[in-house]
Amino acid sequence: MNEIAACPFVSDETIIASVQTDFEITRQEVSNTICQWAYNAGFTITVSVEDLAGARPVSERQLNTGHDPILIPQDGPGTNATVLNDTAWDTQLPFAYSFEQVGKLVFIQYFGFKTDAILMRPAADEIARRMGAAVDIEPQARALSVPFEACGVWTDDDIRSAFNAGDQATVAPGARGISTCTWTMFEDGVLGQRTVTYNIYVPQADEKQEYEYDSYVPYATDGETHYLREASSDFGMYVHIITPRPEGVVHTTVLDPNQDPTSTAKTFQQNLLGRMTP
Repeated sequence: MNEIAACPFVSDETIIASVQTDFEITRQEVSNTICQWAYNAGFTITVSVEDLAGARPVSERQLNTGHDPILIPQDGPGTNATVLNDTAWDTQLPFAYSFEQVGKLVFIQYFGFKTDAILMRPAADEIARRMGAAVDIEPQARALSVPFEACGVWTDDDIRSAFNAGDQATVAPGARGISTCTWTMFEDGVLGQRTVTYNIYVPQADEKQEYEYDSYVPYATDGETHYLREASSDFGMYVHIITPRPEGVVHTTVLDPNQDPTSTAKTFQQNLLGRMTP
């Protein structure tokens, strides 16, 4: 692994201490405007320092498409310090800390990692102390050494939250492979089982794709086209979403025996696609 310089405005130790994880987190990119640490493409921490005048408003910075963040004001550092909570999983999950100082907007974003305001605050404080005296460095980066692992991106709590299930619901892993993952959930008092399956398929160049058939309805989010198909069975309603990507065709299928799982399937697909982008 090629070595790169330290981030000029926050230490590795402080960033690593800002999350709850046993993963090995390494520095991947550094410059005077952005630093990133990661385990793999699904688990990243990114710190950006932008000119406040041209920065996108914090209130518009979504972790999951279609879910505006809930802003929780903090008492520092700088001004307008805020923790951003995502609501895609039907609960508030902290995913970013922002503040303004000397005409700059500092934004610390976490993808995949669990964190909270208390854990993030020391990183924000260190950045506030050091950013004014940060040395100039050349932008540097290195490739991720750990491949994206779709089967590890969602915890049991994530699955329960997405299906709006209780804490006692049981989540059991199903099929596992290099390109396929399945989760199945059982809950007392709820008829049947709910499942979510992920698959990525690399097609042949001349092969007609499944989403090219008439049964799929296209829709777009963030400039990307997805294809959705609904189907009923004796086990409940299936929603299947396909998204063509350069690295392969990404499939997500959700089954719910009790209600229309379209919204749930879209949440899973968008969260997964976001994690696949380094």
